[in-house]
Amino acid sequence: TSPRNGCGPTITTARIWLWAGSPQSSIWPWLHNRSTFRSSEIRGDYPSMAKTDELLFMETDGACACCGTRDTRALTTHHIDQSSPKDESYDNKIVLCHNCHKCHHDGKGPTTKELKEIKRRLIVKSLTQVGLNAMKQAYRKPYVVAMPFLVVHLVERRFLKYGEMLSGTQEEESSEDWLIETASYTLTESGRSLLKKWNLY
Repeated sequence: TSPRNGCGPTITTARIWLWAGSPQSSIWPWLHNRSTFRSSEIRGDYPSMAKTDELLFMETDGACACCGTRDTRALTTHHIDQSSPKDESYDNKIVLCHNCHKCHHDGKGPTTKELKEIKRRLIVKSLTQVGLNAMKQAYRKPYVVAMPFLVVHLVERRFLKYGEMLSGTQEEESSEDWLIETASYTLTESGRSLLKKWNLY
């Protein structure tokens, strides 16, 4: 990885590591040049990364999930499964343009099944493949060990919960903040429900 610059860490060399098992294992894959996070940054002591609608527009790159229209004035959010009261959860909403939205409700556009197929792909994209792998490991094991910069977005979205630091360095002797290099994470109920609902585990 490249050193941290003014815009945050930039990854120039893929150095991905996920491991599930006992941290006391005698075979411990220590790595050099690890990206680090302060302990206060990954314990969940901060607001969520973004509101649900912001996440929805981020995952479609500001476009209709069906036709690709990018005019923000023509975009809206659609509830995939209709219910009363409405299910406002992230994985039940998708960005559509007004035309695709109307066609869907008129029975002339994308079906609910097709929208769910699109949404599943968007969820995988949003989680990232590395993030999804971490969630899968945490689903099958009591916890997963990972570098914070690979999974912090999942902690922010309450899919993973920070457990404890496994390796790191103290910034100053008088400081309670640590630069965390590896930590353990457990899967939250929201994360478990997401994996099961979309058959991602």
